[in-house]
This record gives sequence, structure tokens and C-alpha cells, in this order.
Amino acid sequence: MLILPSILPVPDSPRTLPSNTYIDGTKPDGQSVTRATVSLDLMLEEFALLDSHVAAAKSAFTTMCSQPAASTSAFNLVDLVTTGAADRIQSLLSKHPMEFGLQVRSLASSTPVMLLHLTRLRMLCRWMRTTWGPSTPFATLYHNVFNHAYSIHALGLDITSVVRSSSLDEYHSDDVSDATVLLSHESESILALAEMLLGSLAPCYYAHDVALNAATSGPVFALPARSGDRYLASSTLCTVLLHSTLGTPIRKALCDLLQRARATLTDRGSADSEDNAVASTLADWVSNVDIMVALDQAFALPITPSCQVMFDSSTMSLTHGSLEDLWTDTVTPTTG
Repeated sequence: MLILPSILPVPDSPRTLPSNTYIDGTKPDGQSVTRATVSLDLMLEEFALLDSHVAAAKSAFTTMCSQPAASTSAFNLVDLVTTGAADRIQSLLSKHPMEFGLQVRSLASSTPVMLLHLTRLRMLCRWMRTTWGPSTPFATLYHNVFNHAYSIHALGLDITSVVRSSSLDEYHSDDVSDATVLLSHESESILALAEMLLGSLAPCYYAHDVALNAATSGPVFALPARSGDRYLASSTLCTVLLHSTLGTPIRKALCDLLQRARATLTDRGSADSEDNAVASTLADWVSNVDIMVALDQAFALPITPSCQVMFDSSTMSLTHGSLEDLWTDTVTPTTG
């Protein structure tokens, strides 16, 4: 499956707009995140670029579908997760989205535990990049936080330890008869995996803020990544997942992926304790997608730019920080 945007004329659209019309948002800029005000002219230029990228994506997808599966690939997600190459994983998602998606789906059918590790590794890197920016290698940040080098065998325990030492908000309904609760790190797991599916299934949306602006009817907020790349902020991912035309297909792909991974473990009939723990986590994630939808409908899921999960650099525990506090402000036009 490949989801591509279509640029269509809008009936009764205005013939003229003020010259200082803009869309607000954020983008990585060196060691910080800059508040970007994109003018109408720049938006039109990006729409033209988007149109060419859509044509290229269609051609690449047709070619991929018409050829036998390649026996070799330019990268191996299992190796990258095993070595903790979180920054390279993000780069490959941006550069090779379709191949990336194939390998993610392959993990669900072959090694579900690696899908779990991949999601946790990405979630952790998102938190670190939000806090310390793009310049320091991930391996160094990992050692600074956990006082030891990255190890795939320690990844789960390390995340558990940092979550337990933190005081993150939980999401729950104000209805006293509804005991549904979703912890912040649980929603972050869903959003980290959803971002990979968005990037691989809808690459032209993922790479172009104007496409996301149109899909969500709102600004795009970003987190810095290495090599001039960027992650999407949790607030933007949540909006895509729950309040855009992309939401239904991405949620379906997400749940299908998790259920396939769980079925792989069930079909093995293994009594291994690790397999059982992985299967339980995957089942929880499927349930958490439904919980996010329910809480959002109850206006009880305040995942906003001012509530981004990140590290407290003094205590190395998790906290909710404001992306606006990290912005380098630019002059904001008066019309928007």
C-alpha cells in the first residue's frame, strides 16, 4: 500500500490572498528548533516540488511491485536495531521509505521481538533528540543517560527504569464511571511506531509539511534529528493519527502489523517467557490504539506542543516539556 496526496483545485477558492499569509510551525535549525512561518509563495513552491515527488513515488512503487523481491538490500533493520543505529534508521526511513516498510512488515512475520526493540529504540531517540538536539551521537547520549553502552539486551530494562523514575502525566477521562487510563510512555510507543508507518506508507506526506498542513488543517511541529532530518512531534503525530484523512489507514496498518506480529508468536506455540512477554506487549499496544481514540473523543488526550515527552537533562528522568520553550523565534507576520 502507498498513500499519495493529490493536488486538486478547490471550488470557490479565493482569487487573491494577503501577501503576508503564512502557516506557522517548527523546523530543526542547527542545535535548536526554529518557529517557521512559511509564506504563501514558499508553500506554492513546495506544492510544485511535492507534485514531482508524487510522480517519482508512483513510478518507484510500480517498479517495485513489478519486479521479484530483491535478495539483497542496502540495509538490514535487524542489524541496525541490534547495534543501536537509531539515527541511521531515521535517515533510511526518509531515503528508502518503501524498502523500510517492507522490512518492518517482515519483522512482524519473522522476528516480532525486533519490532518491539525497533519501536522502543526509536521512541528513546526521539526523547533524546528533543532534549539535546541533533549534534551528539546517539551512542554518546545513551551512555550519558544510562551509564553504559547501548545493548539490545538491556534496552527494555533501561526504558523501564527511566519510566519508573519519572513523573509523567497520565491520560484519563473525567467521567468517574470510566476507569480507562493511558500512561504517557504508552502513547509514545504508539506514536513512534505510527511515525514509521506514516513515513513508509505515505512518504510524500511525511516529507512535506504542506501536505501534512493540508491533511491536518494545522501547523506541523518537528523534533530535530541527525543529518538535517527531523522527526514529527508527538502532537503532530497524534493529530495525523486521530484527526486527519490519513488516520484511518495508518491506524489500520498499525493494528494489522501488531496483530500479525502477535499471531506469529502464537503460531509458534512457544512456552518461552520472552515470547510471552512480547506477545502481551503487542496486545497491549493494539488496545492502546483504541484507548487513544476513546480518550481523544472524550477530549481527554492533551498531547500538545507544550506537553512533549523529553528528558530532564539534570536528573535524566522523563518530563513534559514545551517545544515553544525550545524555539528560536522568528518574526511572525500579522496575518494567518
